[in-house]
Amino acid sequence: MPDESTICRFRQRLIDCGLHEQLLICSTRNSKPAATSSNAPPLVDATLIQSSRKRPDAQAARTAGSDADARYTRKYSQSYYGYKAHVSSDGEHQLVRTAHISAANANDADLLPRVVPADAGSLYADKAYDTKVSHAWLRERGIDSQIAKKGAHHIKLTEADRAENRRKSRVRGGIERIFVDFRRTPRPLPLLFQNILFAEISVGVETHLTPLSQGSSCLATLG
Repeated sequence: MPDESTICRFRQRLIDCGLHEQLLICSTRNSKPAATSSNAPPLVDATLIQSSRKRPDAQAARTAGSDADARYTRKYSQSYYGYKAHVSSDGEHQLVRTAHISAANANDADLLPRVVPADAGSLYADKAYDTKVSHAWLRERGIDSQIAKKGAHHIKLTEADRAENRRKSRVRGGIERIFVDFRRTPRPLPLLFQNILFAEISVGVETHLTPLSQGSSCLATLG
């Protein structure tokens, strides 16, 4: 089983040869039939990825810092410096349909259009995506929104709303397995990256190339 150093060297060779985009397209195409054959609606979520660079002070991070792509954000009172992976998966097999990497401080809802599969008929997501803009964007494309409803001081959730949120959460929770697998895989995905390109390639390699031999077959087709 390849160790972390081997994966890192493989990733760097992809960049050097300019094959990273073709490889992700190839691996996505290979897994697409299983994902699209499912009648289960796609699931959308995001997870934080830390930068491997030394953390700069907050002012430097707002300009360039040690990593021009990384930014600070807070979650559950904890500070993070790095990126955010925005992912959609099919609701049955948890195969990644689309993925996009942004700075850590990006708003989840703003990146929703980047990760919704083109063939989506409905979509499940958590409360972070519950915005008027998100609902309008889905409605314009005929996509049934199954986004959990977010309460606020002027929006009181009813018991029916809470019950519906619990139902949606049970369905949407399937995508969490993908993020757990990032950390449990026998060849650990190093969730510490030097820049946004490395992060995007590594997430793509981990989610699509299991086992790594699939990557070899894709590279062979690329010549």
